[in-house]
Amino acid sequence: MKKLQFLIFLVLPLFCLAQSIKLKGKIANEKTPLEWADISILNSEDKIIDGTSTKADGSFEINLKKGTYKIGVSLVGYKEVEKNIVLENDLDLGIITLIENTTKLVEVVVQSKKKTIEQKTDRLVYNLENNVANVGGDALSAINTAPGVVVQNNTINILGKGTSRVMIDGRIIELTGEELNNFLKSISAADIKNIEVISNPPAKYEAEGTGGLINIIMKKGTRDSWKNSTTVSYDQNKYGIFTLRDNFFYSKTNFVCRQALMEKRDIKM
Repeated sequence: MKKLQFLIFLVLPLFCLAQSIKLKGKIANEKTPLEWADISILNSEDKIIDGTSTKADGSFEINLKKGTYKIGVSLVGYKEVEKNIVLENDLDLGIITLIENTTKLVEVVVQSKKKTIEQKTDRLVYNLENNVANVGGDALSAINTAPGVVVQNNTINILGKGTSRVMIDGRIIELTGEELNNFLKSISAADIKNIEVISNPPAKYEAEGTGGLINIIMKKGTRDSWKNSTTVSYDQNKYGIFTLRDNFFYSKTNFVCRQALMEKRDIKM
C-alpha cells in the first residue's frame, strides 16, 4: 500500500503537468526582434482568455489547455496579425513577422515606444509625454497602446490577468464597463504623464480583485482640474427613449459623480 501511495504521489505531478500545453514563438519585423508586442489568446467567442508580451529577443511563451484558439499579435506602429491555431501538443509558431504601417509618423512612434517603457520591480511604467502615438487622443486609447494591455469591447484587460481596475493618481475610479470607458474618453492623453501597469497589486489593493490595476498619473498642472462628460442618446422602437448621461470628475478630491436621466415617450402611429 505504501509503495502504491508513493507511486501516486510521484506520477500525479507529472500527469498535471502533461495537461498544460506550451505555445511559443517569436515576433519580429523584417530586420530585428520586437519587444513589448502584445500576444492575445482568444477563445471561440473572440473573448480574451490569456496573453503576454514579448521579451527583449521577441520571444513569448504561454501555457494553455488543449483546444482551438485565435492568437492576436499587436504593436503600435505595426499592422495587427491574427492566426487560428489548434493545440494538441506543444507548438512553436516560429517567427511571426509584423509589417510596419507606412506613414512616417508611425515610424517615429515605433522608435520612441521602447524609450518610453520602464520595467520596475512591481509594475511597468509607460511614459506618454513624448509619445506622438497619443497626440490628440484620449485616456482610453492611451491605455490601449500600453504594453500588455488590451481594450476589448467595454473591458480593459491586462494580458494574463483578466479584467482590470483603473486608478487616477493612486485612487480607484468607482466606474466600470461603458461608464468607465466614457469617462476615460473625456480625459485628454495630453494631460497624462504616464500609465502604470500593475500586474500584481500590493496587498492594500487585494480587495479590488486579481485582474491587476492600471494607474493613470496625471501631469502636475491638471491634477487640480475638473472634467465633465455628457452623452445623449435616442432610441426609437415601440417607444421613443431619450437618455442623458453625465459624468463629472474633480481629481483633487477624487470626486466622481454619475447622473443619468431617462425619459420615455409614447410614439403615436
